[in-house]
Amino acid sequence: MINTDTLISVQIDPCTLAATAGMLIECCVDKTIGPEFSRQTVVQLKEQGIDEEALIKASFNSLPHVNFQIPIGIVMTVATTLLTAATNKANASGAAWLTNAWTPALTKIGNLLIEAKDTQMRDDHFDKFGNCMN
Repeated sequence: MINTDTLISVQIDPCTLAATAGMLIECCVDKTIGPEFSRQTVVQLKEQGIDEEALIKASFNSLPHVNFQIPIGIVMTVATTLLTAATNKANASGAAWLTNAWTPALTKIGNLLIEAKDTQMRDDHFDKFGNCMN
């Protein structure tokens, strides 16, 4: 069964993860998601051999991409927050860049839902049209 807690694994740039964490801390309506996303980023990067010092010194796409495991519901929250951030002119170019980086994860979710025979999305995360409500 696929639901908002279903984990997916995405190949993504570590600097993109750090930028996403910062965006979630600053812009996400649910103020618990940003800090938890940040914590998970650090934990998963360390497990894959990338420490904070390497991340601080790195530029986008200078480090090898990592496998990042994330629940579908959080990817949807990332997408919703990016849409909100894109409406602010000061954030628009950064939001567009991050949206491009997260597109493979959204495509993966879409493909999983198309292939799924047993999909159960919780009402508290999605409205009647399937839009993520954070």
